[in-house]
Amino acid sequence: MKKALKISGIIIGIILVSALIIFIFFPGLFTYIKVKVKYDNIDRGFTEFKKVEVPDDFKTYTRGNLKISVPDGYKPKDIGYGFEYSDGKTALAIIENDSLENDELMKGYSEDYDAWEYYKYEEADYKHFFETIDETFPTPYDASSDILWFVRNKLKAKDCLKLRSRDMDVFLELAESKEESWKMEKTWELDGENCFVYIGYIEDSEIFNSDLWTAYIYDKNNLTKYHYLLFKEDDTEVIEQIISSIELE
Repeated sequence: MKKALKISGIIIGIILVSALIIFIFFPGLFTYIKVKVKYDNIDRGFTEFKKVEVPDDFKTYTRGNLKISVPDGYKPKDIGYGFEYSDGKTALAIIENDSLENDELMKGYSEDYDAWEYYKYEEADYKHFFETIDETFPTPYDASSDILWFVRNKLKAKDCLKLRSRDMDVFLELAESKEESWKMEKTWELDGENCFVYIGYIEDSEIFNSDLWTAYIYDKNNLTKYHYLLFKEDDTEVIEQIISSIELE
């Protein structure tokens, strides 16, 4: 009996020591298991958009520094950079943006402007989280560093293994956001000429009562500049052909 108790004590001791080691070196292990089970998309990332051949009868236009080819039936809008069908309805909306200008505009509009207003925690908490996992903190000086793309593409379950306290709270918030985001919209990436592109697809969008395609085009030579494309085209093949033609000059 004493021998059995002694063996049991040794086993319990080993278990306790193992648990202590796990807690010290991998405090987020149980959270890791939890998010792996709870979220189907926690380890999902962008896949490469497969370019298709652009038809010879497409016409090529330069809108700002964006070079793009569109079907012969499209014509440039009189105002802005977009295109419309022959009946005057918008076929493709194009918005040129500058993340730094937008940030300065918002700060000028309100002294209380806070880019993190609609998140759960303070900006300092998110900065500390990004430092802890050795990732770039979102900044208007690099439009492509938007937290949306980090969450959808880079955030993974393994990031929580060594997290504690507020860092873990931030991780759990972003993990939930990632799951909701991927359920709503699929995203691809494309390394283009002088640019890289994030392409989004929402099936049966409630906003337009139809499928919705978007594209964010980031300038490799000017990190604050980007173009936003909103497709009103119904033909997926045409949309893929237009996206495949994208270049920045």
